[in-house]
Amino acid sequence: MVEAALSIISSIIGGGIISIPYAMTTNGLYMGAMIHLTIMTCLMFTTHLYLSAKAMYDVNSFSELCYMCFGRSSVYVINLLIAFVIFGILTLYMILFANISKSLLPGSFKDINN
Repeated sequence: MVEAALSIISSIIGGGIISIPYAMTTNGLYMGAMIHLTIMTCLMFTTHLYLSAKAMYDVNSFSELCYMCFGRSSVYVINLLIAFVIFGILTLYMILFANISKSLLPGSFKDINN
């Protein structure tokens, strides 16, 4: 179920053509649609909170908002977190694309463990 949720998140970010069919076949159509709607709702709510806080403090970036709310050290923490998330998304794309390629051409790839 975690893989399906990560696939849905990556589809919202931009890889929907690759991610959605995989996520839907992993847990079934009904559960895939429910996960998709849940993740979309969470992302819409957090975007609303971010835009409201950005307007309230009159800042232009996420780093400035963290500085206003939590101080200087939070700028480093949030930038490291954003870098880690971007690295995680790139890793997710590589794993997801490899799984889809492997399923499309089952006889072409040999299993590493054998």
